[in-house]
Amino acid sequence: MNKQYIFFWNKGRAWKLSLEDKKITSLNIYISELETATYIKAIRATSDDRLVCIRVVQSDKEDCMILWNLKKDVEKYSFDIQKDAILFQDFNGKTYIAEKDYIINCEQGCKLKCYNFSIKDFNMENCSFKCNYGHRMEV
Repeated sequence: MNKQYIFFWNKGRAWKLSLEDKKITSLNIYISELETATYIKAIRATSDDRLVCIRVVQSDKEDCMILWNLKKDVEKYSFDIQKDAILFQDFNGKTYIAEKDYIINCEQGCKLKCYNFSIKDFNMENCSFKCNYGHRMEV
């Protein structure tokens, strides 16, 4: 659900209900219901009212994340991801996918390598921006 629509889906189709005029319209995505291995797993609205994320199961280990343009009713971007990948947004509503040891910037279509470290690994005496009070990500 976002400010304009409520989204519904079954295994092969997706719909949006307009909160303004109460009309239900079908999204232009279709997966045959005879296809047992591939189906729509979830739909997640974003902060951007023009986009919605459709997660499609492809196998036991992989999904496909589709960013769907609601105005043009077409796929904008798609990414093959692992089952445990996490979708999130920044404060501007830009969409990212966290997977393994990298983050996918969906808008730019690039992977950013991530490293596991703790604050004690660094000399904090010369740190003026106090990174130990939160997380920092350059985008």
